[in-house]
Amino acid sequence: MTDVQQAIQGGASVYKPDGETLRQFLLNRTALLLCIQGPEGSGKSTASAMKLWMSAIVQAPQKDGIRRTRMLVVRNTFNDLKLTTVQTWKALFPPETYGQFLETAPFMHKIRAGDVECDVWFVALDDEAALKKVLSLEFTSIWVNEARELPRRVIGGLWRRRGRYPAVKDGAATYPIMILDTNAPADDHWIPIMRGDVPMPSKLSEDERKELEKPEGWEFWNQPGGLIEVTDDAGNHVRFEPNPKAENTKWLLGGPNFYMEAARGQTIHDVRIALCNKLGRSRSGKPVFPMFRPDLHIAKQPLQPIEGHPILVGVDFGLTPAAVFGQHVMGRWLILHELVAEDDAGMGAVTFAPLLKAELASRFPGFKFSLFGDPAGDQRAQSDERSPFMIFRACGLPIQPAPSNDTTVRKEAVEAELNRLVNGYPAFLISPTCPRYAASMEWGYRYRKMKISGADRYTDQPVKDEHSHVNDAGQYLLIGGGAGRALLTGSAEPKKPVNTRTAYRPFAKPVGKPRRW
Repeated sequence: MTDVQQAIQGGASVYKPDGETLRQFLLNRTALLLCIQGPEGSGKSTASAMKLWMSAIVQAPQKDGIRRTRMLVVRNTFNDLKLTTVQTWKALFPPETYGQFLETAPFMHKIRAGDVECDVWFVALDDEAALKKVLSLEFTSIWVNEARELPRRVIGGLWRRRGRYPAVKDGAATYPIMILDTNAPADDHWIPIMRGDVPMPSKLSEDERKELEKPEGWEFWNQPGGLIEVTDDAGNHVRFEPNPKAENTKWLLGGPNFYMEAARGQTIHDVRIALCNKLGRSRSGKPVFPMFRPDLHIAKQPLQPIEGHPILVGVDFGLTPAAVFGQHVMGRWLILHELVAEDDAGMGAVTFAPLLKAELASRFPGFKFSLFGDPAGDQRAQSDERSPFMIFRACGLPIQPAPSNDTTVRKEAVEAELNRLVNGYPAFLISPTCPRYAASMEWGYRYRKMKISGADRYTDQPVKDEHSHVNDAGQYLLIGGGAGRALLTGSAEPKKPVNTRTAYRPFAKPVGKPRRW
């Protein structure tokens, strides 16, 4: 009988992995760290528990014939550990068969089965004290359940604790491994970056980049989604369908129909992550615009410019400039297009201005346009003593500063439009051809969570990154086009021009008392 066959027969009932990815994950004997990602219900946690058991049963016996190991099972919070991870483990290795399970924290299963003597510790890393305690102990192998909830550096600290038990003098660990299982993380998480699914972020130090490079011996498995998303030619969502390649369905209630039932009442975003096993957008921090609803504020079809209305353009400067194009039509803001410099482009106004001019000419020929930019763009650069506004105007783009650069004013102006309907339709609508601006509105433009114990607290100003540039551009578009006028002037109506010229009447009598010298 092979090690894998022994491992999958570890529980009270025989475990047979249902799926090729699960089988390959269990069969692998070369990887030192094994990370498996899959949708909910895909059997990845069960397979991970069995992989940990394999590390115990292949351990070489000591002089007295006993195979001694010490394992660590980690979850990010105590409630999740107790209600999910521990229950999965007990179902596979019932205490009445495998030995005493200590129910006081930290939980421990003292497995005594044949010649196997394995202590399995269950620890929640929801506070600094727990992490410090774990990082002072020595283990044979480690399993991190739902690894997307833990930062890369915590994984690195845990990694250094594997292979430390038994001691070398007692024969050392025979098969020391670290196991990670996870649902699909956000697209800026360290797992998809290390796996090569998304590019390495450009704005990282050399040490930070090395931390995200895949070490030798670290391997990744990605299971098929439980559902497949069907889209139209424009990339818009049509429906979800069962994936014939989904794994573990023979062990799920309803079989292949499990995932369709699980999708009922869920948002498209949540189904993509939890059931399709697709990377999600970053959800760290607190969104600046929580009232933004993709199903309401993102059009189902690409928006087209409407004749007779000027194209309004909001521009944010800097080394990663961005522009957002839109129209204000019968009280509604229609966002039509975006132009965003790549993070690593290092693009200034000299390069961006002609690109923007060409974009206007090619996409909106014949339309009048107005440009509004960050008021700070009137400040001259030390390199050539020209401000971005001067550079744009020299390129034939008559840009003007937005009425305000106050973050609160800009935010409240956008909020007012997000909360408004015009004849039953949203006053703010984004074309699906503006994915970066839409992503910034949904979650990317956010407040960073502060590292303070107790209640959640967030920074006063939004995070400055690739999401903030395009979102700031959208804000300049709106307030430049008249949104939030009441916040700036105290009146929703445009101010009427004031005639400061007075008629000269040389023979008119002076008004008031004569001035004494």
